[in-house]
Amino acid sequence: MLKLEIQNSYKRDLKLAYKQNIITHKIETELKFVIDTLQSGKTLPEKPYRPHGLNGEYSGYTSCHIKANFCLIYKIAGNNLHLIRVGKHTTLYKNF
Repeated sequence: MLKLEIQNSYKRDLKLAYKQNIITHKIETELKFVIDTLQSGKTLPEKPYRPHGLNGEYSGYTSCHIKANFCLIYKIAGNNLHLIRVGKHTTLYKNF
């Protein structure tokens, strides 16, 4: 089992998503499933999560889609799962 490391940016994003009512019960359930799957060391299924490596500012990190426009950015390093960012695709990648 990987140790969960939650970055401040993830906490801010999550708080904002709740405040803006972006997170529905379904998204909350899917996000928990994804984190539990990653933390247990398993690979996410290609469908529906589409995990993929990132370039640019997030080079070396991985993104997956919880819903079509709701993403999780994370990194697995050693025995740690780092949760970096979470939120709408358009918000996370607005500088690209």
